[in-house]
Formats: sequence, structure tokens, C-alpha cells
Amino acid sequence: MKEKLKVGQKLWLVPDRWSKTPAREITITTVGRKWATGDNVPFSHRIDAFTWVPETMSGFASAFCLYESKQHHDEEVKLNLAQALFKSNVEKKYRDFTLQQISAASDALGIEKVKP
Repeated sequence: MKEKLKVGQKLWLVPDRWSKTPAREITITTVGRKWATGDNVPFSHRIDAFTWVPETMSGFASAFCLYESKQHHDEEVKLNLAQALFKSNVEKKYRDFTLQQISAASDALGIEKVKP
């Protein structure tokens, strides 16, 4: 769980990939017991003050995401891309690995090995 939002806190708002709205910095303007609002937030969106999940006023989950900063967003995007590439490469080559290579990789990654 994230820390509860505070008035004046700056966050990086990222819309869904279909939105024509650009990513931008927002500032939290009000924080209540459950919900927060911010400036420069799309019309009729409120933010859960504890989970940072934006929601429309009609109660539907929003496709917008909030991050501590643009740097945090960029780091998460890089991590997701690296994980996807790693998984794809392992899936393509897994039949070429020997038992010793798999055992060594399992040790390095700290994952369960095949028991003899």
C-alpha cells in the first residue's frame, strides 16, 4: 500500500494509450478521508487517497495511472520491457538449455530447481 496522498504533493499522471491527453504532472489540491482531487486532472476524476488509483465520479475505474514522478514511471516502463524481453528470449531458447545450465540459472535467480 502506498502512503496517503498529501495536499501539495506532485504526481505524474499517465493516461491510457488510446487517450489523446498527454502525460503530465499534477498537484494534489484536496485530500479527504478516502478521496483526493488534483489540479490538471481530467474532468470528473477523483483519486483514492491510499491506493492512488484514479476513478471516475460515476464509480468506474479509470485507465489513468499515477506515479511518484516521471522518473519512476520511466523506470517502471524500462523494467517491464526488460522483463518481457527476458521472458520472450527464455521461451524461444528453453529447449536448447542443458540441465546444468538450467540449474545454474535457477541458482542465480533464486528459483526452485528440478529435484534429482
